[in-house]
Amino acid sequence: MLGRDLNHDQTDVGPEVIELLQAGIKHQRKTGDTLVVAPGYSPDFPHQPRPYSAMMADWLRANGATKVYELVSDHFSTFGELEIFCETYGGGSVIGFDWHLKRAKMLAEHVPGSHHWPTYLKWEPVYKPMNTFDRIMEPLKRLNARLPPTWQRRLVRLFKLLVSRRTSY
Repeated sequence: MLGRDLNHDQTDVGPEVIELLQAGIKHQRKTGDTLVVAPGYSPDFPHQPRPYSAMMADWLRANGATKVYELVSDHFSTFGELEIFCETYGGGSVIGFDWHLKRAKMLAEHVPGSHHWPTYLKWEPVYKPMNTFDRIMEPLKRLNARLPPTWQRRLVRLFKLLVSRRTSY
């Protein structure tokens, strides 16, 4: 499951990701799949008390999910989540907002050892309009996703230096 959105005090999941988690529970009830969450710590939120995946997993369990597996990605990004998911599981479904999954598919092609991996995954979209920030950033993120990971990271560093310090790109 892709997504990250913290509440106002940075201690739990925020309202946007709750929509994705609810979709994950529906998916699990329909398929019996184990739900896998992977985000780590966000440098954007210095007071984040535990990995974001732990917050997501706790919410899922408290709301009826029966099989949840927590991973913690090395870097706080869609690529990092996909990379650890591929290394650990190698297949399954990816749940996320429809517009986010378009970019996630591009990024999945760059995951080491994932030759043809994106074509074997089931991409499960949750339909939600983009907010203003995402309408501005998502086209730039998609352009960046077409590049090899080394260049992606370089451009993100340059963007943070010149435009915005936000780190979860």
